[in-house]
Amino acid sequence: MDKKLVALSKKLLNAQLKKNDLSVSYRTLNHYDSMNILISNREDSKKWRRFNAIEFVWIELVMILREIGMPISKILHLKNRLFDEGKEGSIDKANFINKSFEEEIFLSIINKYELYILVFNDSSYTFHDSDSLQQWHNGIYKNEPHINIPLTNIINEAISKIDNLSPIIPS
Repeated sequence: MDKKLVALSKKLLNAQLKKNDLSVSYRTLNHYDSMNILISNREDSKKWRRFNAIEFVWIELVMILREIGMPISKILHLKNRLFDEGKEGSIDKANFINKSFEEEIFLSIINKYELYILVFNDSSYTFHDSDSLQQWHNGIYKNEPHINIPLTNIINEAISKIDNLSPIIPS
């Protein structure tokens, strides 16, 4: 990992965001925690939860998936694929190499491109960025049912809540 990536990952993986930084209620957070949807568990149940930027992006992504009606079971399957199987990276249906969730986010910030996650019916996924959109249009799975979720605004929102970081795509 280069120095920029290491410094950025340190900053983004520091659990400094609070519940009030999220668009979710305490009740929903507790429910997601009981369903094992949250990435990390609270170390001490008597303390307030803290989240890092990656957890923030994941929770906001979960909120979008729930809003469009994705069942919890599919979200749990997606979580497993993203954070367990995808930890070291993965190969999607078109033999496109995805990096880990964290690394995809880090690289989108450093290289200043828009990032999208495409989630398929079977809870598989792939990442695309603003530089590879043409590849997506020619991809072998473009006609397979999926949802395309832009992550850039969510990432920028997380960044705006963390000191000394600038957004991916400047406004």
